[in-house]
Amino acid sequence: MARREEKKKSRRTDIEKSLGALSDLGGEDYWSPKEGKNTIRILPPWNDEGVFFFKGILHYGVQGESSAPVPCRENIGKDCPICEALEGITEKEIKRRLVKKTRFYMNIIDRGNIAVGVKIYGCSIKQMRQLRSQMEDPDFGDITDPDEGHDVVVEKDSQVNPTMPVYDIRIRPKSAPLDYDDWQEELHILDEVVIRDIPDEDEYQEIADKLLEDLGEGGGKKKGKGKKDEDGDDNKGDGDGDRRSRRSKK
Repeated sequence: MARREEKKKSRRTDIEKSLGALSDLGGEDYWSPKEGKNTIRILPPWNDEGVFFFKGILHYGVQGESSAPVPCRENIGKDCPICEALEGITEKEIKRRLVKKTRFYMNIIDRGNIAVGVKIYGCSIKQMRQLRSQMEDPDFGDITDPDEGHDVVVEKDSQVNPTMPVYDIRIRPKSAPLDYDDWQEELHILDEVVIRDIPDEDEYQEIADKLLEDLGEGGGKKKGKGKKDEDGDDNKGDGDGDRRSRRSKK
């Protein structure tokens, strides 16, 4: 776990800033909801910016359907060869399989397993929109407040389609104290943890060329700047929380 060296003063979520940032809508450190109802507590920001989540963009399936997602270079404000490669693919089934997803990562405590400490939950745009619509209710205030915040219920239902579970997320109406003393020391520095494994541009080009070669599209040609996914929505089903992204080659 990523830990702070020194215990710092509790930070508070800037509700307006957090909601504004949402307007455009794992390895051992990551948490995945179990089937049924899961109760979690979303924790305050890990930095001084006042936003409790980190928005990450990931490429799925570009190294095989069972491989780990590759973080898009848009995360660091750079042109992405994978995006450029995908721009030239027109086959709908292939584009569906190689979807680029936006996920929102947050520090949480699992009320059902507090002993494991602070974990990272990565949810889809669909879930974050559900959460945002409830956070807009002024009666809730700052749901991440350690003393007067609110727990959140994440319900997973995979009975209809085990490969595409349905999720429902809702804020509990009654506030409750966090009651976990070590949360500040255990906060994950989300912007560093989520995008720390971004390969360099040459590695991205290798991935893009190999992808086009496997698809029979030919590789090695750089195209114009890739277009950003306008909404990044995950309409094909929500994952159970992303595992740690592909590590850079040493």
